[in-house]
Amino acid sequence: MKKNAIVLILAIMSFLLIRCGNESANNTSEQTGNVLEDTAVYNQYLSAGAGYASEAGKVLIKNLTGAINSNGPAYAVQFCNTRAIPLTDSMSSALHLISLKRVSDRNRNPDNKANEQELEYIELLKPNMQNGEAAKPKLMEAGDKITGYYPIITNTMCMNCHADKSKIDSKTLAKINELYPSDAATGYAENQLRGLWVIEMEKKK
Repeated sequence: MKKNAIVLILAIMSFLLIRCGNESANNTSEQTGNVLEDTAVYNQYLSAGAGYASEAGKVLIKNLTGAINSNGPAYAVQFCNTRAIPLTDSMSSALHLISLKRVSDRNRNPDNKANEQELEYIELLKPNMQNGEAAKPKLMEAGDKITGYYPIITNTMCMNCHADKSKIDSKTLAKINELYPSDAATGYAENQLRGLWVIEMEKKK
């Protein structure tokens, strides 16, 4: 009889432990969210974020091209110094996003320095690109926010200000050194990873 009571007690304890474990897992799921576990939903957010990044990129390129055409690359450096971040901020507001920004592991403007999580993804992409793979975006989910990371790849226009220093116009390089004494954003070639667009979107309920 005593033995049966002990078995019963152990069975009840095992049930309670399993139940508590399940509740803990459920609470964790509720805290982090699981919207992105649905492939179709993941792709919807991924596509939406790509559209926002593309739209912001077009606005920035249009303004930079105008600055270069009007007064040359050196003036474009000045333009970036004063207008690039306000432009992305205004785009974030216009697109009704939580935030929209550009970040890099080799930033020019200190405000564009990638954080630890962003750096982790940049470092993950680099060897993949060296092996000939395309730089793919990804999404992260936390609370009521979906964050998209979209690679920025250098092109011909970027080389005006981000190529090897020996290939940058002397006036442009002088302006870079004047405005960004701690600049780390030269030495690129075309089709290299320059950084990320980071798009923070509200999770739809």
